[in-house]
Amino acid sequence: MRWIPGDPSADDIVRYDDWLALPPEERSARYRHMSETDAEFWLEIETARDLYRDPVDREPGITEAKVARYPERYRWDPEDSA
Repeated sequence: MRWIPGDPSADDIVRYDDWLALPPEERSARYRHMSETDAEFWLEIETARDLYRDPVDREPGITEAKVARYPERYRWDPEDSA
């Protein structure tokens, strides 16, 4: 949700999901008939989805910061696994 523009309602989220479920060819065809403002908005929605799937600000794997922030999640004790 953090990359979605504005403050979407539940109905907006459903519309966004419907748009993103369309095949790329269908979205491309619809872009040709939109105003520039509408096209920019829907491109922002597609960008938000792509940033959610492959965030540019998230390091892969378990980092020291994650371990420090959530010790109960990443704590490992060899005696507990026996």
